Amino acid sequence: MHRINMGQRPNHKLDGQWSLLPDPMHRGTAQKWWSSTRKEGEFFPSYDDDAFWPTQVPSAFNRLHQELAYYEGQVIYLHHFQAQTAENNQRIMLHFEGVADRCKVFLNGIWVGENDGGFVPFSLDISHAIESKNRLLVYVDNTRSEQTVPTTMHDWWHDGGIHRPVHLYYLPKTYLRDAAVETRIVDKQIEITLRSIIASPQCNKQHNIKWKLVSRQTGQTLTKQSLNATTGRWAQQIVLLDRDTVELWDTKQPNLYDLIIEVDQDTWTDTIGLREIATQNGDILLNGMPAILKGICTWHTDPICGNFSFSEQTSEKIVALLKDLNCNFARAGHQPQTAAFVRACDEVGILLWMEVPAYWHPNVHKPAPTHTAIHMFNAMISQFRNSPSVIIWCIGNECLYNNAQEAQSNIGYFLEAADFLHEHDPSRLVTYTGGFEGSANHDLENICPEAVVEKLDILSLNSYAGSTDGVHSDKPDTFDEHLEKLIAAQAYHRPVILAEVGIDAVRDLTTLDYGEQRQEAYYEKLASLFADTVQKGFLQGMAPFCLADFHTPIKLGRHQQAYNRKGIVDQNLVPKNAYQILKTCYAYE
Repeated sequence: MHRINMGQRPNHKLDGQWSLLPDPMHRGTAQKWWSSTRKEGEFFPSYDDDAFWPTQVPSAFNRLHQELAYYEGQVIYLHHFQAQTAENNQRIMLHFEGVADRCKVFLNGIWVGENDGGFVPFSLDISHAIESKNRLLVYVDNTRSEQTVPTTMHDWWHDGGIHRPVHLYYLPKTYLRDAAVETRIVDKQIEITLRSIIASPQCNKQHNIKWKLVSRQTGQTLTKQSLNATTGRWAQQIVLLDRDTVELWDTKQPNLYDLIIEVDQDTWTDTIGLREIATQNGDILLNGMPAILKGICTWHTDPICGNFSFSEQTSEKIVALLKDLNCNFARAGHQPQTAAFVRACDEVGILLWMEVPAYWHPNVHKPAPTHTAIHMFNAMISQFRNSPSVIIWCIGNECLYNNAQEAQSNIGYFLEAADFLHEHDPSRLVTYTGGFEGSANHDLENICPEAVVEKLDILSLNSYAGSTDGVHSDKPDTFDEHLEKLIAAQAYHRPVILAEVGIDAVRDLTTLDYGEQRQEAYYEKLASLFADTVQKGFLQGMAPFCLADFHTPIKLGRHQQAYNRKGIVDQNLVPKNAYQILKTCYAYE
């Protein structure tokens, strides 16, 4: 497997009509279905190409096929396609934007690679296996276990399949593998650092890299530079420019540049934004100015691609809702989001929190889950390193909220993940978010131990007043607990984000327990709390849980019907009454 930042290179899309077959007994592995098609007279007791069901890629098989709505296990995808074979000076890469969760890939009977980490991209070199007519088999398994990330229990349906786009890239033998632009404000100048790395069969050869930044707004070239680089080693160049010549990216003016890099026969382009994110004295600074993050958790089930996997069409709908809500910030999900959604946020000026699904996981500290989580971060850094919208990496959610020995052992993972992110992506902030369930736990040390806080740039809290699932007389919707927790958090001298806060409601329901009136009253209190704590400096951001009702198999009550109902819009993106309350709350400047 190769980690390549493809940027916006030309490519051949393999999306569209594919075939699949569920394989719960793994007969496709035992009988090596990848090795050949059935020939006349051959005995294949449970298989031939004609048995496969028509399907669509990208999609989650649970969404597209009613028979597989609650299926979890192995599915085999089959695709026949024609292509040009590799010329002497070419490498051909098969690039998947996301396959949930683990997969093995076979092309024309040859194993070409595999991946574990269902929501991140990976590339496979198929130069040696591709032919003019091709038969591609992808074995996909979304089975959860204590050794997987996510683990056996979580609050969303675990959609499986090739749920993100698939591409073929024809690259020259020497090509740009990755490039990163970092921005720093130095007095009246902007310091731009370009880092780039080249892949080539000639190990120690020197290459000349030419690069430039061109404004997408004006078409003018901001800077044009060149540097020398050695194959396989990061090369770096720093350029200082007058501040008034640079169009910085921010939430009100999301200015973008085209980064164009040439090396030998390869031309690589990407759309980037120049911005600086930092913290100082308890504030979050965007381009040196304090920023209050007015956000929401953007949970929603894409009708075709499933949870946390927004298509371009769904991304446009979600971003339109965020803008209408007066949001400048979104917590993008418990899984890495799609490139389409991140690009949409880049274009309109929405700041993003991204995370891996280290969620309710007592064993993420063990070698296999830690390896998968770090692998997912590594892939996300490469994929989104130049996306200005992505400002926060979250290393986990509610994995330290009790004193169980196993859960506390996760501290080792969180320290390792935070160190990894600070080393490999110092241009972004790192957080962890712990959970308060009602009034059950007031001890911040149990939510986020001091050893972990020392590694974090931002302290994030999940806090729910009263009961989130209906009314209980002994759990009133008091917001005094929220305020107490935010005041206590000041002792850590970090910016504080209220990363989850919310309550269930069924749209148009008028009963007390799941009715909209209770959610309305809750959001009125929340709006007052937000205004008060921001004014006092206790809070630097908020992301209520959540934007939309989403599919989950652990919410099976008569009102929930396999949906988490905390959304301020329903599963069809129709607003509930609380939507307008949050919109008004965020309307201030």
